[in-house]
Amino acid sequence: MDGKSPVGAHTNFPVAAAARRFLEANARWKQAASAAESLNFARATYQAIADACHAYASPINQTRALPERFPDHISMTLFLLVEAALTGNRTQSFEELFEQHAPRQHFMARTDIQRGCAYVCAVKAKELSDSAPILTVATWFGVNRRTVHNWLKAVGDRDLLAKLYPDETNRGVTIESVAKLAGARYRESGRGQMAVRARASKRRRSKKHV
Repeated sequence: MDGKSPVGAHTNFPVAAAARRFLEANARWKQAASAAESLNFARATYQAIADACHAYASPINQTRALPERFPDHISMTLFLLVEAALTGNRTQSFEELFEQHAPRQHFMARTDIQRGCAYVCAVKAKELSDSAPILTVATWFGVNRRTVHNWLKAVGDRDLLAKLYPDETNRGVTIESVAKLAGARYRESGRGQMAVRARASKRRRSKKHV
């Protein structure tokens, strides 16, 4: 072994890829020269943990003949984070991730959006049949078609299917079912446009009564 990543490791072994990103980000976090740099590497470290959890729990991994193992070092880190949270000893960097400098969009929301975009990509690749995939995803997620078009521009469809669903065997059914679940979760989280408009209307009514 020469220590280099095998060809296709980033798509065929996403848990291992996330584990490598975790180790790299964590090492650079410890050597950070400024507070801003420290926060950036802390964010990258926690993002890698989230990526590893998602990849490990994904249907693709769980239905493999030999599922990827969950990394021991990430398991220990999660244990320490949960223990710290339970005892009220959360680190400053962990707190800062949820302040104004942290990404506004929750990781799960970003992942759900990717799942919705993957459905459109699968239709384009003729792995699924749907005469109006944009409208389908918009309906599932409770948004309009323009929003879905914006998601596709932001996410990009190049290699998206290979990244999320490296096993091409009958993946169409999985892509569709996962996208439906992602849409339901996105709506229930209150991020759908109907929910956003309802909250805005409620605020306007509240101001009138003040």
